[in-house]
Parts: sequence; structure tokens; C-alpha cells
Amino acid sequence: MPPVKVKIQTQDNNNNDYNNYGTGEGGDQGRVSSDGMEMHIVSGSRSKLKLFQHFRVRMWDVPGRRIYDVSSSYFLGRRKAVHVLVCNGGAGVHDRKDGEVDGRGVEEGVERWMGKVLSADDLEAMDKFYRYEDRDGDNIPYRTIPGVHPKGAYFTRGSGHNWKGGYTEDGAEYKEVLDRLTRKWESAADAVPGPVIVAAAQPTRRAIISIGGCDGAVREALDRFNEAGLALNYLRVRGFPFNAEIEAFMDEHDEIFVVEQNRDAQLRSLLINETPVDKNKLVPILDYAGMPANPEFIFDAITAHCETEEA
Repeated sequence: MPPVKVKIQTQDNNNNDYNNYGTGEGGDQGRVSSDGMEMHIVSGSRSKLKLFQHFRVRMWDVPGRRIYDVSSSYFLGRRKAVHVLVCNGGAGVHDRKDGEVDGRGVEEGVERWMGKVLSADDLEAMDKFYRYEDRDGDNIPYRTIPGVHPKGAYFTRGSGHNWKGGYTEDGAEYKEVLDRLTRKWESAADAVPGPVIVAAAQPTRRAIISIGGCDGAVREALDRFNEAGLALNYLRVRGFPFNAEIEAFMDEHDEIFVVEQNRDAQLRSLLINETPVDKNKLVPILDYAGMPANPEFIFDAITAHCETEEA
């Protein structure tokens, strides 16, 4: 596997997917990696990263230093032709933030497919290459790599374009491109990692939902809940957009404690905004004192809430 160039940058792609000098769909030009696409790592709150949907990205939650997750997200981005934000919570958040990921430790079974890239022979056999044409009906156009073949070159701009790559001010043509992009991004829900679910020893309608940075503290708190006789199922979100398994888990519970390390309940807000869940059953458990997630805080906060309800 060739080295993966990882750069820290963001880009506003208007109604575009990727663009790196004729390598992808989009508006931000001038940055090219060896395979014609790049991976972008940015820092910020999860609610801020959600706003980057406008910049055509998806999130992948990584607890600690998991380089194989970075590599896996790299391949996912190329298969789906979308940006993937790797959200590293907890220790090691800034480790290896710039440089190369060599592919060692990539989880077994990851498909090393670099996406829909046309070869020189493919381009030679074509009458005309249109960068935004959905030839296969999967909402993912083919892309080209610079220097492979003259037919693979094309001109694009940051403003609106049609599926042929031409400038347009026609509302229907502009909407056609945006609708295809929406369908493509929504399909990523089944491609990002599914949640990790830990079932309680006995049936319960109460649960905890959290993310990677809080995982260790939540699991330790679960041991204490078991000792105290309070049964709680647990789901760790590992990717966004949320898939059907997360929605089904929330439907199965009457009360869900959303554990996270920020003041604004950002994960809870994403769950409310992006799923049909009843917000009244999502109880925020917020530990934002600046220290690592504390299992004692989680235990005390949930226990106090349950005792108040039963009083």
C-alpha cells in the first residue's frame, strides 16, 4: 500500500464532492495526493464537525491511538468519494496529526479498493469523460488521476455546475447535482463502523449511549451499576451518520443517558437532530471539568437521577 498523505485542512466544496486538479468532484483546487484524493483532519467539537456536512464530510469516532481506524477511514473515503473526519477522543488526540500512515495494523478484511478511478485504457476507450456523470447509478461518479491520460483532464470551478462539469445557473441542473450528492452521503450510514453494544445481565428499558473518549469510564461505571443492582444496556457510537442499528437501540429503551465530555450535550443534539428519537428520553450526563472521563461521576449522576425519579 502506498503511503497515505494526511494533511490538516478544511475546504468548502459548494455543490461538489472532491476536487484536486482533476481528481475529484469539487471546488477547492490545488492539493493533490498520489491517488488523486486526500484525507482531511480537523479539530473541533462534534457539533462543529457536524456542520462540516456542508463541506461534504462524515465522522468516524476513534478512541485513543488506533492507526488502523485512520487507514480504514482512508479507504472508506475513497470508496464513497466523501471526506471522512477521524474524531479521536481522549489521549493521543494530536498524535501523528501530520505525516504518513503506512498501513500497518489495518484491520483484517478492509477492502483496499481505491474507489472508482479510470485507467488510461478506460479513458482511451471513452468518447468523452464527464467528471460528475453517475454512470453506474450508485451516485458516485468516476474520477481520474492527473497525468494518466489527456481525456481525464477537466475544468471545474467553485460555483455551480451541472453533471457535465459545465457552469450553470439553471436551478434544475444545480438541484440535480445536489440531490445526487445527498443520496451518496446518506449511503455512508451503512459504511461507517457500526455501534458497539453491551447488553445488561437482565432485561432493562434503561441504557447509556456514549462515544470513544468516554468508553473506558462508562464500562467501569457499568461494573458499579451491576454491583448496585441497576441494569443498563450500553451503546458506543462509532460513526456518523447514524445507522439503523442506533435508531433501533433507542427505540427499545424508555430512558437513555447520553454520556459525553462537553458542556453543550453535542452528541445528544446530533441524536435529536439526525434521528426521530423522542428528545425527552435522552438524559444528558455531561462531564466537562477538563479531566479524563470519570466513572465515579457517571455512576453518581445516573444514580441520583434514577433515585429522584423513584422518589
